[in-house]
Amino acid sequence: MSTQQKARTAYIIDNSTLSLFEKISLAVLGSVFLVLSAKMMVPFWPVPMTFQSLAVIMIGVVLGPRLGLAAVMAYLAEGFVGLNVYADTVSYPGLSVLTRPSAGFLMSFPITAFVAGMLAKQGWTDSWLKSLGLFAISYVIMYTIGMAWFANFFGMEIAFQNMWLWVPGELAKIGLGITSIQAFNSYRNRGTKCD
Repeated sequence: MSTQQKARTAYIIDNSTLSLFEKISLAVLGSVFLVLSAKMMVPFWPVPMTFQSLAVIMIGVVLGPRLGLAAVMAYLAEGFVGLNVYADTVSYPGLSVLTRPSAGFLMSFPITAFVAGMLAKQGWTDSWLKSLGLFAISYVIMYTIGMAWFANFFGMEIAFQNMWLWVPGELAKIGLGITSIQAFNSYRNRGTKCD
């Protein structure tokens, strides 16, 4: 793969050529994507399983580190002011969401999106194996922060018991994410060869 092709597969949207309005629009769209992913959930107790973990990583990969971070911060801000954007905002509106066992995952989202974007920028989406590494690192960040917060409420034993309930779903999301990235890369590389 040439250097030019590697640059084109770094992350999906080249935000260096975008206007301020386009960047703001993409950040808002990214936050809307996170809202939709929060509402797609399996209602486990005490923390539901949503599509947010996949969405956060994909936002970083698609938008890059800075714009991905902006999208996630916009999402968190929307929730903090009381908009119905989180998985459970009926019982815990606004800033009271920080009293939830799942708040650690929310707090991990900006870091995860930024790191996923940085890894994508450095070429970690170029192959299936590198993409797996990108997702592995992103999930380690997300689960380290999320489970540490969760354990403060229920203890480490219950935290790990709950974590194993989420593993099959998370593996499926990782597979979906990696497949989507590689399918897009294949499509884009075919277009590059035709140019």
